[in-house]
Amino acid sequence: MNLVVLIRGWRRTPKSQLDVDVLGRHERYALKLACRLRNGFPGATVTAMAAGDEREDDPLRAAMALGADRVRRLWDPIVSDVDALGVARSLASAVQHLGFDVVFTGARSPDD
Repeated sequence: MNLVVLIRGWRRTPKSQLDVDVLGRHERYALKLACRLRNGFPGATVTAMAAGDEREDDPLRAAMALGADRVRRLWDPIVSDVDALGVARSLASAVQHLGFDVVFTGARSPDD
C-alpha cells in the first residue's frame, strides 16, 4: 500500500535549524496517521509530497524526521503563477500518476 501525505510549509524556521513546527498541526496529524496505518500493512510506504520551490524543502525534511519513508516535491515555474485550484490539479495528477492508494491532507495551506 502506498500512502501519500500532501503538505505545505506552515512557517519558516531560522537558518540551519530543523523544527517540526514548520508543519501545521493538521499536517503533522495526517503524517502521524499515515505512519500508523503503514505499520499495519507490511511493505506499505509513506511519502510526503509538496508543491513548490526549494522553500518547501524544510517541511519535507520535517516530514522525514516525523516518519515519512520518502519525499517528493512537485515543481515547475508555472506552479508559482497558478491559483490554488491549479496547484490542487497538479498535485492530483501527480498522485494519480505515481499510483498512491490513500491520500492524506492537512486542513489548509498557510496562504489559504
